[in-house]
Amino acid sequence: MFNFGQHLPVSRQRVTGLVALVVSVALTSLSLVPAHAVAVPTPGTPPTSLHAPIDLALGEPYTVGAQWPDPLFSELEASRPTTAGQLTSGNVAPLRYSSPRWVGFLQQYGRSITINLGRVDNVDAVSLQCLQDIPAGIAFPDTVRYYGSVDDLRWYPLGLSLDQPQWYNNTVQKQNFLIHTDVNAQYVRAQFTDKVWTLADQFIINGFPHPSATALPWHGPGLTQLMGTDYLVDPNAPAIATPTSVPHPGYLSADAVTGNRIADLELLQTGQPGAPGAWDEKDFLPMVGQMNAERQPVGWLFDGILFDPDATTATSASSWSGWSSALFERSLNASALNQTVARLSQALHDPHYREQVILAIPGTSADPADFGSIGPGEPTVDMDPAKVGFQTADQNKERAIRWFVNRILAKWREADYTHLQLVGFYWQPETVSLSDPDDPGLIEATAALVHRHHLLFYWIPYDGAYGIPDAEKLGFNAVVIQPGVSFDWGIHPEARLQSVAAMARYYGDGIEIELNWNIMSWNPALFHTALAKYTDYFTAGYLFGYEGDTLKAYYLNTNSLLDSYMSPFVPIHSAYTDTEQFVDGQWTERTFL
Repeated sequence: MFNFGQHLPVSRQRVTGLVALVVSVALTSLSLVPAHAVAVPTPGTPPTSLHAPIDLALGEPYTVGAQWPDPLFSELEASRPTTAGQLTSGNVAPLRYSSPRWVGFLQQYGRSITINLGRVDNVDAVSLQCLQDIPAGIAFPDTVRYYGSVDDLRWYPLGLSLDQPQWYNNTVQKQNFLIHTDVNAQYVRAQFTDKVWTLADQFIINGFPHPSATALPWHGPGLTQLMGTDYLVDPNAPAIATPTSVPHPGYLSADAVTGNRIADLELLQTGQPGAPGAWDEKDFLPMVGQMNAERQPVGWLFDGILFDPDATTATSASSWSGWSSALFERSLNASALNQTVARLSQALHDPHYREQVILAIPGTSADPADFGSIGPGEPTVDMDPAKVGFQTADQNKERAIRWFVNRILAKWREADYTHLQLVGFYWQPETVSLSDPDDPGLIEATAALVHRHHLLFYWIPYDGAYGIPDAEKLGFNAVVIQPGVSFDWGIHPEARLQSVAAMARYYGDGIEIELNWNIMSWNPALFHTALAKYTDYFTAGYLFGYEGDTLKAYYLNTNSLLDSYMSPFVPIHSAYTDTEQFVDGQWTERTFL
């Protein structure tokens, strides 16, 4: 039996960092064509009203497409046993995801199924049946959109079917995404967006096996294909996309989000004094400043620091309070960073330089019933939806987040750092929750809170995370996507990084660069693989255009790059010098290792 749970995308916060990404697709331009009527019935054809509609798709072939194809997801999708031709077989699947009668679609965001009826027929209704089993990672799509064409070139919207049941309901259930129409078409396409897995059964096209003289004409401008022959992009649905409304904004540039430039952002996991995540001035020196062979500063390295709680920070008022106190500990963390920047500004003759800082908002996905009290005399905050319901749980999470943000901003103002500038907060969860219907509302409320303080809201989801296409609607100002190449060595680095780059350009996002902890391994095979995977991100940056002005976040496994800098072993130290070269825009390697 295929085990869905083994292959769900996993963030680096939950295990060793499997994060998934996507393959590049060529984008062509949109063209507008005039509305027109299509084929009419031949003389002697009986009126369609005298016949009952039939399933025109029965036994017909179909093709499947993906918006951002990914080799790993495609391989896992193909490994699921599926009955050939099931979508048009007429054999309805049982209410059990393990049945081969369910056709699986794994991630890759927008998905399409296109049926060629073989001739122009009259289409009366279209439906696609899907399965939902939330504990198994299988969810209904939010919508299924249908398109029609007479020539496979000019495509027109037929209609939209919404998810009717509550998608967070854990009950195993089916749904027919149905629309009614009256058009003449030879090609019909269903299009939807995956959350994790989508399982579909029957794609039914009811109608009459001949065109109709009374069928509705195609209205409005036609939507041409943007991504090859298998997929139709409609990023601004339900409106038809036009050449001016297709996103393609390019990568998120270093100074697009703020008036202050952040091109290279270090993700810094911090903890209590005495822990590996307690940073002092000597630790920050080679991370903020570039150091030469004599270990003297010669320039700036990471121009932004994101302070993030380490893995020991639990979802509780005491842990959040403890982390915020540790962050402002004298001579450590933020205080040490401020002193380091002051020292480097003097050495580099750059007295006006200020390091940009982003602070994390810890995740609440643990849903504790006893988060603790967030005020004198107040009862403990209950975040468990099983006890208080989703709405109340998320209202309590919002209260806790507001308490935390206010607390940490008060500490920041009190510290009055002269060489640091706070520019925003980071949403730590790496995906929108699939099982919590109010999670999008919690994110939007948090975004509003951050914006009220005139700060920016950052998010670093893994590839395949639910919500990336809707990040702007959720309130995020800056999104950086995790490719995951360093943490899953079965991923083909060039294909994955090329696809992530294409998706980031499309949505206007940045790219995360990730360093595996095995960079410090004395096992030669582990070390060389870790180094090769790390520098593959640089090669992709050079080849795919995100080296330089794009916002890039560096996940460095707490101290791994610092350890590389300190190492006297030249191959290990090269991870640091390679990073300097890439930050300076001087990486020109064209071969993936």
